[in-house]
Parts: sequence; structure tokens; C-alpha cells
Amino acid sequence: MKTITMNGWMKAATTASLLAVLAGCGGGSAGLHYYNLPNLQQPSNYITSAGATRNPVAISISPVQLSSFLDGTGIVYQLSPVEFNEAQLNLWANDISDQLTSTLAHTLQQGAGAYSVLPEGADVSRADHLNVQLDRFQGRYDGMAVVHGSYQLFDPDQHLILQGPINQTVGLDHDGYPALVTALSKAWQQAGDTLSDRLSSHFREQATHEQADTGSLSSTGK
Repeated sequence: MKTITMNGWMKAATTASLLAVLAGCGGGSAGLHYYNLPNLQQPSNYITSAGATRNPVAISISPVQLSSFLDGTGIVYQLSPVEFNEAQLNLWANDISDQLTSTLAHTLQQGAGAYSVLPEGADVSRADHLNVQLDRFQGRYDGMAVVHGSYQLFDPDQHLILQGPINQTVGLDHDGYPALVTALSKAWQQAGDTLSDRLSSHFREQATHEQADTGSLSSTGK
């Protein structure tokens, strides 16, 4: 007969209670539930090629890359500092990488001033390229939705010109997967806003330097 220690029983009970609380707003049904990130109505080619040429700098966004344990159909919840659970009944309705890429493109374009986001299918041969990787996109046992990863911006010749971390957390308003998806969406929106600010700052600084260099050359040529 297998003996269950008190510590083992408490761990099992804690894990079960966390999952039960998380599922609390799932409708009380054992059936499948599907979720999309909110505000996914924008099509991927929301900006025309003509619109992308308004600014001197254009960027293309590569599909968001996720760690393997996040790149499935189930929504991920972190049970402890070392344990993760992929939901079996609460699933992403569409590929989560596609959702993240589409919403990021929309967020960046909304905040663009010093750059433009190229539409899907545009010629990206002379554009800067933005890569994003996420190793955390999940609920956490302390009631937070967590988004964590990094980004890199490359010039058309694939030279690294900008990089940095992505780190956002948002608290859940209440228990359940709908609240978790909403909080993850807010965290991703905040991450996109922060990234937009960093890109705008970089390109404005770059434009200032280019203008200064042009002015110096003009003065030398007189």
C-alpha cells in the first residue's frame, strides 16, 4: 500500500485547489472552452503599403517565438516556482503566436510616429526587423498574469541595433480563465506600449544624429 506523506498530501491539495480556483469562472462545465486575446478584430494587413512609407523607417515584425511549453493549445498556469500546468479544457481558439504577433503589430502601429510597421506581404528587404521571444506567458500562483521575454531589432543587413527585456505583470480581477486571458492581454498591451516607446526613442535619436551629420557635411562643403 502506498504511503502518502503529509507534505505530499498538502502539495497535492494545494495544486488541486489552485486549479479549482482558476477554473472557477469557466462556467462550471467540464466541456471545452476556447479563448482569444481581446480586441483581435484588426486584420493582419491593417495598414497599406502606401501608409507604411509615410515615415523614413519601416520595420517588419517576425512571428513571436514562445518557449515550447507555451506554444501549445492549452492556456498555461504556473502552480509553483518550479511547476507549470497546461490546461486540457481551456484552450486558445487560434494559434497563440499568431495572436500575439497580430496584437503586437497593431499596438506598435498605434504608437508609431518615428517609424511605420510594414503590412504582411510587403517587401521587407530594406526594413529593420523586430524579433520577439517569450519564455513566460501564463497565470501565476500569486494571482498575477506574467509576460516575460526579450526583443531584438536588426537593420536590413542583420546587424543588431537594439535589444532589451520584456517584463510585465498584471493582477487578475477575479478567479477563472476568462479573467486570466484578460489580464494576459493587458500585460501584453503594456509590453507593446513600452516597446513602442523604446523604438520611437531609438529612431528619433537616430534621425537627430543623421540630421546633425548632414548639417556638418553641408557646412564642410561651403
